Amino acid sequence: MRLLRRFGLYALCLGTLVVVRVLLWLTRYQRIMSWLVKPCQAKANPQRRSAVAATVRALSRSAKLVPGASCLTQTIACQAILSWRSIPSTIEIGVRYNEDETEQRFNAHAWLMWNGHAVLEAQEGNIDSFSIINSLPTPTREIVR
Repeated sequence: MRLLRRFGLYALCLGTLVVVRVLLWLTRYQRIMSWLVKPCQAKANPQRRSAVAATVRALSRSAKLVPGASCLTQTIACQAILSWRSIPSTIEIGVRYNEDETEQRFNAHAWLMWNGHAVLEAQEGNIDSFSIINSLPTPTREIVR
């Protein structure tokens, strides 16, 4: 049963990555988010740590199978999957300017934050060297009781 559940999570991650990758070729970010990301409660629940870790692990491994699965593709897909589980997260987009002896480069990177921690950083590794230019949280919904 556990193996079947894990296989289902990997299949969900792979399918979502492919959909996000194709949609990034075809349409705008705002439209993708309105189609894929479900509004969640504003507060992150620390008890959901294992669900977040399992999703990030499955998505990172599935991303190796999708050509062109950039950091933005991965963060959008992960935010969508977490929102389907009612787990809010925030996509952070940052830039940095590398100036070394051989070349000068401007780099941009996207990573996913959950409960104040970077959970999906993709290949860039050290996000501290990036200046954040935009934060894109999961849309929130009011809870009526």
